[in-house]
Amino acid sequence: IVSVGNAAGDGARACLLNREKRVEANWVARNVEYIELTVEKDFQQQFMECMQIPHMKDRYPHLEGVVRPEILHQR
Repeated sequence: IVSVGNAAGDGARACLLNREKRVEANWVARNVEYIELTVEKDFQQQFMECMQIPHMKDRYPHLEGVVRPEILHQR
């Protein structure tokens, strides 16, 4: 994931200054397909597993003996 800054402002500026970009933006607006991911059954679980939050999926064996077992192995 990479921050793109003020993408809306940059896009608006490009459309104001460039006729080809206006045509492209118009095409994209008419052809994009919106997909509502939050209604998918497993979305929340898969999303959290992809966030790379420690202990969500991996066991981190190097923490055995350092972190209490009930914390280390909670789900």
